[in-house]
Amino acid sequence: MNHLSQAVEIIEAQQAAALNTRHRRLVVLSGVQSWSASIVDNLLVRHKFQSPAWITESPDASAIKINHQQAKRLLGQEIDLLVFDAWSGFEPNVFAAAAGSLIGGGLLVLLVPALDDWSSFADPDYERMLTYPFLAEHIEGRFLAHVKQSLQRADKTLIFEQGKPLPALPKPEQRDTQLVATGDHCLTRDQSLAVAAIVRVSRGHAKRPLVITSDRGRGKSSALGIACAQLMAEGNKTLIVTASRIDAVRPVFEHAVTVLGEKAVLSGSDNSKVSFGHSSLQFVAADELRSSPIDAHLLLVDEAASIPAAVLEDLLKSYSRIVYATTVHGYEGSGRGFDIRFRATLDAIRPQWKSLVLQQPIRWQQHDPVEHWLFEAMLLKATAIDREHIEGCEVGLCVIEKIDKDELLNDRSLLQQLFGLLVTAHYQTTPNDLRAILDAPNIVVWVGRYKGGVVAAALVSLEGEFSGDILQSIWEGKRRPKGHLLPQTLSAHEGLRSSPALSYRRIMRVAVHPAAQRRQLGSRLVKVITDDARNENCDFVGSSFAATHDVLAFWQSLQCVPVRLGIRRDASSGCYSAMVLSALSAEADQLFYIARQRFIQQFPWHLSRRYRHLPPKLVVELLAGNSGDFSGLSQQEWLDVAAFSQGFRPYEMCCYALWSLLQLALAKKIGFALLTTQQVDVLVMKVLQGQDDKVVIRQLSYLGKKQLETELRAAVSLLYRALCNEGYSSNEY
Repeated sequence: MNHLSQAVEIIEAQQAAALNTRHRRLVVLSGVQSWSASIVDNLLVRHKFQSPAWITESPDASAIKINHQQAKRLLGQEIDLLVFDAWSGFEPNVFAAAAGSLIGGGLLVLLVPALDDWSSFADPDYERMLTYPFLAEHIEGRFLAHVKQSLQRADKTLIFEQGKPLPALPKPEQRDTQLVATGDHCLTRDQSLAVAAIVRVSRGHAKRPLVITSDRGRGKSSALGIACAQLMAEGNKTLIVTASRIDAVRPVFEHAVTVLGEKAVLSGSDNSKVSFGHSSLQFVAADELRSSPIDAHLLLVDEAASIPAAVLEDLLKSYSRIVYATTVHGYEGSGRGFDIRFRATLDAIRPQWKSLVLQQPIRWQQHDPVEHWLFEAMLLKATAIDREHIEGCEVGLCVIEKIDKDELLNDRSLLQQLFGLLVTAHYQTTPNDLRAILDAPNIVVWVGRYKGGVVAAALVSLEGEFSGDILQSIWEGKRRPKGHLLPQTLSAHEGLRSSPALSYRRIMRVAVHPAAQRRQLGSRLVKVITDDARNENCDFVGSSFAATHDVLAFWQSLQCVPVRLGIRRDASSGCYSAMVLSALSAEADQLFYIARQRFIQQFPWHLSRRYRHLPPKLVVELLAGNSGDFSGLSQQEWLDVAAFSQGFRPYEMCCYALWSLLQLALAKKIGFALLTTQQVDVLVMKVLQGQDDKVVIRQLSYLGKKQLETELRAAVSLLYRALCNEGYSSNEY
């Protein structure tokens, strides 16, 4: 028997063991590309797989070969052979997503260069990460070295290395029993409990949301579909399901149709609706539901970690019966981070919410070797240090330092603590972020350590320092160099042509351990980064983030102030993006002054147009202390304010004077501390944003226009008195 046939025979034995245990098994083919491909070709000839997929960028007419973009269609499908060609690029998100479609008894075959040389391989995925002025040779292959180390530790994994002896035949495994559906169509007790809990949300007390979390392959989406079928069978039920995209909820529809049988009718674009008698289940995009809520008996939000937090919160407020479901360790975002961060929102708005975790796998058997390896290789289960370790932590006892990335590769505990902390702080952290941390040459990693443990972290992007003709091309919008968000935005969007020539340190993420927050660790971390940038003769430190009043307040407390607000909501956060800057050089001071003055002058004008629905607390944070060229109120305008507050004039006759009053009060930071939250809301919504009376009345739960006018006069009166007490008006009240 020749070498090729022997290799295929060993791989077939690996799959036989996988089938017996209902586990997935991993096979690594390490050598030249043609050698690995020939083994796979022979395997496909000798063994008839039911649903194979081969992810590669190599051109081929083979029906089973798909590229990275096409691999997204595997979501929700079940395959029994996954061949992943790492010669075409190892993008972690694509790999992790595809691996989740592999069923128990299936094989994951990874084609890689020689293991000893893999970390120095010019991975095509580097193109995704490279930013000016870096080249592929600046990437040192730490992520691939990390994956190689994890493969060498992986249990029940066959590694074939070209030119070396073949691995031993896998030992026979005892056959495992198959899962059989019960009378409620569920395959596990966990799934039955989930279906019952979903149905209970629809039938039981209102305002008691359910949050379902699970790892992949636990039957979460199918539980949603089974529960929907049960409710629809009762008659006259309108159910809505939403997700980041319709493909993510295909399994929900498929299981609902399977349970309901032939009388279930699919309709709508992309089969986005299923009807059964007078009941229906329909997919509606999350942003559409947010802007125009639809009456429904139950709303299901699948893969909630991939939906902006602001959208999730708005849906929570709009629907009294809602179920959130998300994957704990996913390629689109961390359900664990979602659970930690969204928990506070649930506690505040719906304190009687319930939680349910699906633990038993359905798509494969427990203790699956591939799942275990993926968790380790992609750090999907990485966690921040235990709370006990942080006891006694104070900012003065922490060491803030810039990390050498080789230290991250060589210290597994440090890497896991860092990535686990980022997952906790940002629930859309993905495996691609792990590669960026280890490999991206433009990203610098900072940590704060207490007793050696990571309690704070920041990722900093090196940006700017362009020269020559590209400066004009960026300003004209003809060139958009990736990875240079701050200088490009200032030039192309704000019109500051020289901005890309300066140097920037963009703080991409700041994370502080939940048990160490409110101790000035984040502030200290940013200050150290700023001092380091100044010592390196950098021009600017800045950031761009989803604008909320508390995050903006954090940055402004560090003298990093807003110079721009995005023109539309960000797709990943559901919020407008704010850009903040702090100038560190004389040249930067000049550019900063122009950018800042433009923002101060233009933002109040945009408030009643582009930003009419911006949260009032954020509006106050953006305007507070910003005087610009505002000269204050004339004597007649002060009289108009006094007349309105005492009920002598209607709002329409005094609206400009009231607008000027708010501008002055915010610029001088006078009076707003005396107002209730609702008084701030009515002033901002009505006076600054010019919202319609009906909108203000509905959102603030007023009884009608009369109450609106009464509350508005009371709020104006408080501001007027406060400003008079500070000597800004001599008019008698």
